[in-house]
Amino acid sequence: MPAANPVLPGFFPDPSICRVGDTYYLANSTFEYAPGLPVHASRDLQDWKLVGFAADQDDRFEFDRMADSDGLYAPTIRFHDGLFYVVCTRVGKGIDASFIVTATDPAGPWSEPVWVKGSRGFDPSLFFHDGRVYWCATRAVEDSRYFGECEVWVREIDPATGELLGEETVIWTAANRDGTWCEGPRLFERNGWFYVLTAEGGTFRDHAVVIGRSRSITGPYENCPRNPVLTHRHLGREFPVQNVGHPDFVEGADGSWSAVVLAVRTVDDRHVLGRETFVTDVEWEDDWPVLAAGVGHLDDVRERPVHLDEHPPRLGTDVLTIRGGAGFVKESDDGLVLRSTGEDVTGAGSPAAVLYRLVHLRAGVAVSFDDVDPRARVGLLFRQSGAFSVRLEVGEGRARVLVRRAGDDTEVDAWAVEDGASLTIEADFTPEGLRFRTGADWSAPAAVDVLSSEEAGGFVGTVWGPYVEGTQGVGATFVGRRYGSVDA
Repeated sequence: MPAANPVLPGFFPDPSICRVGDTYYLANSTFEYAPGLPVHASRDLQDWKLVGFAADQDDRFEFDRMADSDGLYAPTIRFHDGLFYVVCTRVGKGIDASFIVTATDPAGPWSEPVWVKGSRGFDPSLFFHDGRVYWCATRAVEDSRYFGECEVWVREIDPATGELLGEETVIWTAANRDGTWCEGPRLFERNGWFYVLTAEGGTFRDHAVVIGRSRSITGPYENCPRNPVLTHRHLGREFPVQNVGHPDFVEGADGSWSAVVLAVRTVDDRHVLGRETFVTDVEWEDDWPVLAAGVGHLDDVRERPVHLDEHPPRLGTDVLTIRGGAGFVKESDDGLVLRSTGEDVTGAGSPAAVLYRLVHLRAGVAVSFDDVDPRARVGLLFRQSGAFSVRLEVGEGRARVLVRRAGDDTEVDAWAVEDGASLTIEADFTPEGLRFRTGADWSAPAAVDVLSSEEAGGFVGTVWGPYVEGTQGVGATFVGRRYGSVDA
């Protein structure tokens, strides 16, 4: 089991896992951020290396002007007959469409998406059995009895064409009476039983892992008498890990079983880092799974220290952009040359911002610029969405700390900045507040509750990084970044 949970800290929600030989592969959601659908690899379920992106060509998915927390939802990764499959739903612009991409190597290249015709709903998965392939997904119940009533359905599919075949069968609604938002369904087989593994209760405090089984893929499925088989909703608000759900199971080469789930780390009943990936053990009793046996919850939760000093920065695999590719940035010997796209970081477009996941509850960060165009605004952004963020913005000789809540900016602090082509912005992030400086003195603290999903809504986590705004084409060179975790 992992030396520390979460195994993927920061904004890595909706995990899905498979194993090929002695290597595990993990995929996660990315919503409106690009590149999409990261794929990590590990041999021990503890240490993960990013190997590729299943949706690295963002122009295939029409990210432009996509709303906050729309985009690529809840992938499932599977391997069959020498081919990796990732299935996912693209949500946004009034059209929800599911697709399949494939690759012989998880590092890519990944195929053009095959769009699944007639698949209603979201959170799809694939199940390969006896020469057939089954498509499984969840959707809202038509003429539902209550808000959040959903159902899981299954149907054969030709994954090469995206054509659904044969009859559709609804196999699951909820484990608990009037259970809501059953989501992320996965089918698998063990000991002659077919299992439907899913989450319910919504992705906040009531999130839970539930399971059913049947002797037939199309059911009927019996409810596990111990459902939910994993949840933290009964542990109270002071428990440091909450919102546990969205599971996937994997069998190791030695016959042991493990589960990946999402969960959040909370402070004062809020979480700002986003939904993170955790791992726990799975044992079997009477052909039913027991997760975190003898404990009953995710344990051994502790942060891994990180200290990074990158001069000059590069377009590494940890870079995220908002709603599109990195056409606004070019690598140079000195760093990354950022050119304004004409879009603001608070808007609905694709601004010139190079972003990274925030992965610690307490961290110190810094970004440095050279060759700043005097017509440009540059800054350091902490973003939950376009409507909720905290940033230090420098332009026209002034530095301003701006807290954005529900689309409105409030100036928390401001000071004069000497004109010049070079600038370093430092930030000190804690649950108590976010401070900035461009010189010796720290700003007044800005509230960070706006970076929590409880305040902002949505499904992502906090990302941070430098940006450039102004007339299209004005720019600056991003020449360095520092990131360091801080012990409480």
